[in-house]
Amino acid sequence: MTWTLRFYDEDGTEIGYVQKPDRTTYNVTITHPDSGWEDFERQVRGLQNVSEPDEGPENLDDYLEGAGWRVDHGPRRLKFPPQQHLQLVQEQIFDPDLGSMELADE
Repeated sequence: MTWTLRFYDEDGTEIGYVQKPDRTTYNVTITHPDSGWEDFERQVRGLQNVSEPDEGPENLDDYLEGAGWRVDHGPRRLKFPPQQHLQLVQEQIFDPDLGSMELADE
């Protein structure tokens, strides 16, 4: 079985989908009959290395360690299980022309 996240426009036409059969594979396909979805495709492809939202430290003192500074390199990019990865994509994707999304194990 392969986890698939499908995207639909406001009229219900499929824009495309992402398939995630395992932790490393991330296949993006745009199927919409109209052109103009390049920015959307770039956004979806950019979420191949998704991370969980991080609230960050409450204050600068959280970065101090002894006499020096600890460097924050931002959120860690972890390989999530397919379903969890696509759920994070669902939460982080935005496009004003996106009508709905459907996540299923196909």
